[in-house]
Amino acid sequence: MFQPSCIPGLLQTPEYVRGILKGWDLTEDALAKMVGARLRRHDVLHDEGRSFHFLITESVLHWEIIKARPMAVQLDKIISMSRFLISSYT
Repeated sequence: MFQPSCIPGLLQTPEYVRGILKGWDLTEDALAKMVGARLRRHDVLHDEGRSFHFLITESVLHWEIIKARPMAVQLDKIISMSRFLISSYT
């Protein structure tokens, strides 16, 4: 998966998803449903027999769509998932 403009959906934290969707004209309920739906997709990462390759440009990691602390959590998730995905397929 190549994502040139944002962190791929399968690796996004709830705060990051909210940051992406903040420009949309959504009610809080609709926003919560969209965030929940996106996070439920993460279950596919745990399916045996599947492999994933993510290519993320460096600029995406510097793009300030959320504040510094939530972005640190987002970056930590990417690191954690990279370790999980590597250990799952070796």
